[in-house]
Amino acid sequence: MAEPAPKKHKALDASVQAYIDTNEGTANFWLLAGATGSDDLQIKLPTCRAFVAFHSKLIRDLPDEEDPEFPVLCDHDTSTLVLFLQACQPNFCGLPEYSAGDIGKLSKIAHYFDAPILVDCLFDQLIKLLQKSDNNNAFTWTSELYEAVFVMKDLGKKFVLLDPSDLDPRARRSPGGFEIQFAPPHHEHGAALRIHNNFFVIQFPRVFLELDEAARSTLKKHSRSLISSFITRYREGKYGSGIYSEAVKASMLSCLYFVLAEATSKT
Repeated sequence: MAEPAPKKHKALDASVQAYIDTNEGTANFWLLAGATGSDDLQIKLPTCRAFVAFHSKLIRDLPDEEDPEFPVLCDHDTSTLVLFLQACQPNFCGLPEYSAGDIGKLSKIAHYFDAPILVDCLFDQLIKLLQKSDNNNAFTWTSELYEAVFVMKDLGKKFVLLDPSDLDPRARRSPGGFEIQFAPPHHEHGAALRIHNNFFVIQFPRVFLELDEAARSTLKKHSRSLISSFITRYREGKYGSGIYSEAVKASMLSCLYFVLAEATSKT
Protein backbone atom coordinates (compact mmCIF):
# COMPACT_ATOMS: atom_id res chain seq x y z
CA MET A 1 0.00 0.00 0.00
CA ALA A 2 1.39 3.37 -1.02
CA GLU A 3 2.32 5.78 1.73
CA PRO A 4 -0.20 8.67 1.88
CA ALA A 5 1.18 12.06 1.01
CA PRO A 6 2.12 14.21 4.01
CA LYS A 7 -0.47 16.76 5.00
CA LYS A 8 0.20 20.39 4.26
CA HIS A 9 0.27 22.56 7.34
CA LYS A 10 -0.96 26.12 7.07
CA ALA A 11 1.81 27.48 9.29
CA LEU A 12 4.57 25.41 7.67
CA ASP A 13 7.72 27.28 6.67
CA ALA A 14 7.95 27.69 2.89
CA SER A 15 11.36 25.97 2.70
CA VAL A 16 10.02 22.98 4.67
CA GLN A 17 6.97 22.66 2.41
CA ALA A 18 9.19 22.92 -0.67
CA TYR A 19 11.39 20.11 0.67
CA ILE A 20 8.35 17.89 1.31
CA ASP A 21 6.92 18.55 -2.15
CA THR A 22 10.28 17.72 -3.79
CA ASN A 23 11.01 14.50 -1.89
CA GLU A 24 7.69 12.88 -1.02
CA GLY A 25 7.46 10.98 -4.34
CA THR A 26 10.74 9.09 -3.91
CA ALA A 27 10.81 8.62 -0.13
CA ASN A 28 10.94 5.30 1.72
CA PHE A 29 11.54 6.75 5.18
CA TRP A 30 9.94 9.54 7.18
CA LEU A 31 11.07 11.55 10.16
CA LEU A 32 8.23 12.62 12.43
CA ALA A 33 8.97 16.14 13.61
CA GLY A 34 7.09 17.21 16.73
CA ALA A 35 6.75 13.53 17.62
CA THR A 36 6.09 14.28 21.29
CA GLY A 37 3.03 16.38 20.47
CA SER A 38 -0.43 15.49 19.20
CA ASP A 39 -0.87 13.81 15.81
CA ASP A 40 -2.22 16.95 14.17
CA LEU A 41 0.99 18.80 15.10
CA GLN A 42 3.34 16.15 13.70
CA ILE A 43 5.07 16.87 10.41
CA LYS A 44 6.27 13.98 8.25
CA LEU A 45 9.56 14.73 6.52
CA PRO A 46 10.23 12.34 3.61
CA THR A 47 13.70 11.04 2.84
CA CYS A 48 15.68 8.04 1.58
CA ARG A 49 16.67 5.78 4.47
CA ALA A 50 19.98 4.80 2.83
CA PHE A 51 21.06 8.46 2.57
CA VAL A 52 20.43 9.14 6.26
CA ALA A 53 21.85 5.78 7.37
CA PHE A 54 25.11 6.51 5.53
CA HIS A 55 25.76 9.35 7.99
CA SER A 56 23.69 8.31 11.02
CA LYS A 57 24.61 5.32 13.18
CA LEU A 58 21.28 5.73 14.96
CA ILE A 59 19.35 5.03 11.73
CA ARG A 60 21.90 2.50 10.45
CA ASP A 61 21.39 0.35 13.55
CA LEU A 62 17.62 0.18 13.18
CA PRO A 63 16.32 -3.30 12.22
CA ASP A 64 15.48 -3.61 8.51
CA GLU A 65 11.86 -4.38 9.34
CA GLU A 66 11.57 -1.27 11.52
CA ASP A 67 8.60 1.02 10.87
CA PRO A 68 9.53 3.51 8.11
CA GLU A 69 8.38 6.36 10.35
CA PHE A 70 11.01 7.49 12.87
CA PRO A 71 9.90 9.84 15.68
CA VAL A 72 12.40 12.59 16.54
CA LEU A 73 12.08 12.68 20.32
CA CYS A 74 13.91 15.92 20.97
CA ASP A 75 13.29 19.61 20.60
CA HIS A 76 14.61 20.46 17.13
CA ASP A 77 12.79 22.86 14.85
CA THR A 78 11.48 21.42 11.60
CA SER A 79 13.47 23.71 9.32
CA THR A 80 16.74 22.52 10.92
CA LEU A 81 15.67 18.88 10.53
CA VAL A 82 15.19 19.63 6.84
CA LEU A 83 18.73 21.05 6.68
CA PHE A 84 19.98 17.82 8.26
CA LEU A 85 18.16 15.65 5.73
CA GLN A 86 19.47 17.79 2.88
CA ALA A 87 23.01 17.48 4.27
CA CYS A 88 22.61 13.68 4.17
CA GLN A 89 21.72 13.69 0.47
CA PRO A 90 24.59 12.90 -1.94
CA ASN A 91 26.29 16.07 -3.17
CA PHE A 92 29.49 15.93 -5.19
CA CYS A 93 30.19 19.57 -4.26
CA GLY A 94 30.12 18.82 -0.54
CA LEU A 95 28.03 20.59 2.04
CA PRO A 96 26.70 24.07 1.29
CA GLU A 97 28.11 26.93 3.35
CA TYR A 98 26.03 27.38 6.48
CA SER A 99 25.61 30.38 8.72
CA ALA A 100 26.94 30.26 12.28
CA GLY A 101 23.39 29.78 13.57
CA ASP A 102 22.78 26.83 11.26
CA ILE A 103 26.14 25.27 12.18
CA GLY A 104 25.18 25.28 15.86
CA LYS A 105 21.70 23.84 15.28
CA LEU A 106 22.84 21.27 12.71
CA SER A 107 25.64 20.08 14.97
CA LYS A 108 23.14 19.34 17.75
CA ILE A 109 20.96 17.32 15.37
CA ALA A 110 23.95 15.50 13.88
CA HIS A 111 25.00 14.55 17.42
CA TYR A 112 21.46 13.33 18.20
CA PHE A 113 21.54 11.09 15.12
CA ASP A 114 25.09 9.93 15.93
CA ALA A 115 26.61 11.36 12.74
CA PRO A 116 30.20 12.26 13.77
CA ILE A 117 31.54 12.78 10.24
CA LEU A 118 28.88 15.42 9.64
CA VAL A 119 29.84 17.11 12.93
CA ASP A 120 33.49 17.15 11.79
CA CYS A 121 32.50 18.79 8.49
CA LEU A 122 30.50 21.43 10.35
CA PHE A 123 33.42 22.09 12.69
CA ASP A 124 35.65 22.67 9.65
CA GLN A 125 33.05 25.15 8.37
CA LEU A 126 33.05 26.97 11.71
CA ILE A 127 36.83 27.32 11.56
CA LYS A 128 36.65 28.72 8.03
CA LEU A 129 33.81 31.06 8.99
CA LEU A 130 35.85 32.48 11.87
CA GLN A 131 38.90 32.82 9.61
CA LYS A 132 36.82 34.70 7.05
CA SER A 133 35.41 37.01 9.74
CA ASP A 134 38.86 37.68 11.18
CA ASN A 135 40.30 38.52 7.78
CA ASN A 136 37.75 41.34 7.49
CA ASN A 137 39.59 43.13 10.34
CA ALA A 138 36.27 44.02 11.95
CA PHE A 139 35.62 40.94 14.03
CA THR A 140 32.41 41.05 16.03
CA TRP A 141 31.19 38.11 18.04
CA THR A 142 27.46 37.38 17.71
CA SER A 143 25.17 35.15 19.72
CA GLU A 144 25.13 32.68 16.80
CA LEU A 145 28.94 32.46 16.76
CA TYR A 146 29.09 31.97 20.51
CA GLU A 147 26.43 29.26 20.32
CA ALA A 148 28.24 27.42 17.51
CA VAL A 149 31.55 27.45 19.45
CA PHE A 150 29.81 26.33 22.67
CA VAL A 151 28.01 23.50 20.86
CA MET A 152 31.29 22.25 19.38
CA LYS A 153 32.96 22.50 22.78
CA ASP A 154 30.16 20.47 24.37
CA LEU A 155 30.55 17.86 21.61
CA GLY A 156 34.20 17.38 22.53
CA LYS A 157 35.95 19.53 19.96
CA LYS A 158 39.19 21.00 21.26
CA PHE A 159 38.67 24.59 22.31
CA VAL A 160 41.57 26.72 23.56
CA LEU A 161 41.33 30.30 24.82
CA LEU A 162 44.57 32.23 24.44
CA ASP A 163 45.84 35.33 26.15
CA PRO A 164 47.70 37.70 23.80
CA SER A 165 50.95 36.66 25.50
CA ASP A 166 50.28 33.04 24.54
CA LEU A 167 50.13 33.77 20.83
CA ASP A 168 53.08 32.98 18.64
CA PRO A 169 54.91 36.35 18.29
CA ARG A 170 55.44 35.57 14.61
CA ALA A 171 51.72 35.20 14.02
CA ARG A 172 49.60 38.05 12.73
CA ARG A 173 47.64 39.59 15.58
CA SER A 174 44.36 41.36 15.21
CA PRO A 175 41.43 42.33 17.47
CA GLY A 176 39.45 39.20 18.20
CA GLY A 177 42.03 37.14 16.34
CA PHE A 178 42.53 33.43 16.78
CA GLU A 179 44.83 30.70 15.65
CA ILE A 180 43.86 27.37 14.16
CA GLN A 181 46.15 24.58 15.24
CA PHE A 182 45.97 21.30 13.36
CA ALA A 183 47.00 18.33 15.43
CA PRO A 184 48.70 15.22 13.95
CA PRO A 185 46.28 12.87 12.12
CA HIS A 186 46.32 10.38 15.01
CA HIS A 187 45.35 13.06 17.54
CA GLU A 188 41.93 12.29 19.04
CA HIS A 189 40.70 15.88 18.76
CA GLY A 190 41.75 16.55 15.17
CA ALA A 191 41.63 20.29 14.52
CA ALA A 192 41.79 22.55 17.56
CA LEU A 193 40.01 25.90 17.63
CA ARG A 194 42.31 28.46 19.27
CA ILE A 195 40.61 31.76 20.00
CA HIS A 196 42.15 35.03 21.15
CA ASN A 197 40.87 35.43 24.71
CA ASN A 198 40.36 39.18 24.91
CA PHE A 199 37.59 39.91 22.43
CA PHE A 200 35.93 36.53 22.95
CA VAL A 201 35.51 37.34 26.66
CA ILE A 202 35.07 41.11 26.35
CA GLN A 203 32.17 41.00 23.91
CA PHE A 204 30.24 38.19 25.58
CA PRO A 205 28.49 40.20 28.37
CA ARG A 206 27.15 42.73 25.84
CA VAL A 207 25.97 40.04 23.41
CA PHE A 208 24.41 37.88 26.13
CA LEU A 209 22.72 40.60 28.18
CA GLU A 210 21.20 42.31 25.14
CA LEU A 211 19.30 39.11 24.27
CA ASP A 212 15.82 38.48 25.65
CA GLU A 213 15.35 35.75 28.25
CA ALA A 214 14.33 33.08 25.75
CA ALA A 215 17.26 33.78 23.43
CA ARG A 216 19.73 33.60 26.34
CA SER A 217 18.86 29.97 27.01
CA THR A 218 21.26 28.63 24.35
CA LEU A 219 24.21 30.49 25.93
CA LYS A 220 23.26 30.31 29.59
CA LYS A 221 25.36 27.23 30.41
CA HIS A 222 28.60 29.14 29.76
CA SER A 223 27.43 32.64 30.69
CA ARG A 224 28.42 32.71 34.37
CA SER A 225 32.05 31.68 33.77
CA LEU A 226 32.55 34.10 30.87
CA ILE A 227 30.99 37.12 32.59
CA SER A 228 32.96 36.36 35.77
CA SER A 229 36.13 36.10 33.69
CA PHE A 230 35.39 39.45 32.02
CA ILE A 231 34.84 41.26 35.35
CA THR A 232 37.90 39.64 36.97
CA ARG A 233 40.18 40.52 34.07
CA TYR A 234 38.79 44.07 34.01
CA ARG A 235 39.58 44.53 37.71
CA GLU A 236 43.10 43.18 37.15
CA GLY A 237 43.69 45.72 34.38
CA LYS A 238 44.21 43.07 31.73
CA TYR A 239 42.54 45.03 28.95
CA GLY A 240 44.36 48.34 29.15
CA SER A 241 43.06 50.75 26.53
CA GLY A 242 43.31 51.27 22.80
CA ILE A 243 41.59 48.66 20.63
CA TYR A 244 39.68 47.19 23.59
CA SER A 245 38.27 50.38 25.14
CA GLU A 246 34.99 50.64 23.19
CA ALA A 247 34.19 46.94 23.53
CA VAL A 248 34.96 46.99 27.27
CA LYS A 249 32.79 50.08 27.74
CA ALA A 250 29.86 48.45 25.89
CA SER A 251 30.03 45.29 27.99
CA MET A 252 30.43 47.16 31.28
CA LEU A 253 27.37 49.26 30.46
CA SER A 254 25.41 46.10 29.63
CA CYS A 255 26.41 44.60 33.00
CA LEU A 256 25.42 47.80 34.80
CA TYR A 257 22.03 48.05 33.06
CA PHE A 258 21.36 44.40 33.83
CA VAL A 259 22.19 44.78 37.54
CA LEU A 260 20.03 47.91 37.78
CA ALA A 261 17.13 46.21 36.02
CA GLU A 262 17.39 43.20 38.34
CA ALA A 263 17.50 45.45 41.40
CA THR A 264 14.54 47.50 40.20
CA SER A 265 12.43 44.41 39.51
CA LYS A 266 12.92 43.23 43.13
CA THR A 267 11.81 46.50 44.72
